[in-house]
Amino acid sequence: MYDLLLSDALSPFENAIGSIARSVPRRRFMQTAAVVAGGFALWPKNAVAEPAEAGQWRDSNTKFVTTICEDNYQQAESINRVIWSSPIDYAQPARTFHDYYAAPLIFTVRVVPQSVICHNGYQVYWFPYYDIQHPVRGVNDLNAYEIRRVTNQKEMSRLGCVVAPTSSRMSFDGRSDHADYSSTARRYDLNPDQFTPEYKRVFTGRGRSRLGYQVKHKTAVGQSGKPLRDILLSDQDW
Repeated sequence: MYDLLLSDALSPFENAIGSIARSVPRRRFMQTAAVVAGGFALWPKNAVAEPAEAGQWRDSNTKFVTTICEDNYQQAESINRVIWSSPIDYAQPARTFHDYYAAPLIFTVRVVPQSVICHNGYQVYWFPYYDIQHPVRGVNDLNAYEIRRVTNQKEMSRLGCVVAPTSSRMSFDGRSDHADYSSTARRYDLNPDQFTPEYKRVFTGRGRSRLGYQVKHKTAVGQSGKPLRDILLSDQDW
């Protein structure tokens, strides 16, 4: 049985809409001093005014970094020092389908490209990016749901690594994707009819690729009142 990681925290869908009136201008981010992992960064002066979920987003990312750095504790500590010190703001309004489901929050300090687990690449440029190649590609940003799924211990054990996205987020096709989505949901002990697939995305690790589906519960919500969501990884090779 695979682990369920249903959550309503850091929802890309609702928060992406709400961020339109509050998003940070691009030039403001570009004026922020770029900081490499291992460099010195000031503690965010605007922490009091940050989005409510800023702490959860930092925590999600530092745990991700600790996982993908494996036994390189110095590298993990160096990157996480930058993440914890970076101010967090709302993301730009979505302009593409891929961006619509991106993380609702951004880091305003950079982490330069790094080589991490399985010779994969990692960096922070607004969002965390993770890829099977180094340097990473521009569509390889991760949201909180994707981070939780790829770093789940059961997924890492069955897939042999922390798998990385190798495509943009794509529209779910109700005809061609339905059979694989339904069988995938049942492997997670879910009723596929109780969820809405929001997008699909290819994840790759150890030479094998599979689809991941972000799903939203049709009725159940979390403590914040937002729908419960998760990412489900198929067993079927892409």
